[in-house]
Amino acid sequence: MKNFLTILFFLPLFIFSQSSQEHNNEISHNEESSGKFRIAVSINQTYISEENYHESEHHPAQLIPTDGIEIQYFISKHFSIKWSNEIEFMSYILKDDNGLSKVRKNAFLSSAVLGYEVSNFGFFAGLGYEFEKNENLLVKRFGIEYILELNENIDISPAYIFDSMGESHGSHTFAFTIGYHFNH
Repeated sequence: MKNFLTILFFLPLFIFSQSSQEHNNEISHNEESSGKFRIAVSINQTYISEENYHESEHHPAQLIPTDGIEIQYFISKHFSIKWSNEIEFMSYILKDDNGLSKVRKNAFLSSAVLGYEVSNFGFFAGLGYEFEKNENLLVKRFGIEYILELNENIDISPAYIFDSMGESHGSHTFAFTIGYHFNH
């Protein structure tokens, strides 16, 4: 599993090196009109599998409402860096390594990911940190999104995100973002 995650993390870097050579040879009209910066709001539902919840939790395997904001910088037409900040609007109890309860209350996640876009699909991978009063966790993030441009400045993107929360647990997030591109 670690080899798969490593490959998935470095795959965008390899793809970027290939696309940056193409980018140096031509300037895209799309890049000029869409702008270098994008800001977006996201409405998310996060799912943690039932096996990670403590036995005292009444409704395990539920969707956790998670909303956030993203700031994205496009290095080229295909390659970008995105900084995401999200907050969970719910508390829940997970098991720790010893089977004891571990409360997660309104956790805040901040992550930086590298992204690669091709044919309206975006692939991204990166690292972040989830902050919570009782325990902070290192996060490895991987995802895919479908980007639908409504006009030269506004886009919408449904996405699937997998977060590996340190040695604690994994989560699956179903996201919907509305983004705005700033022109040069």
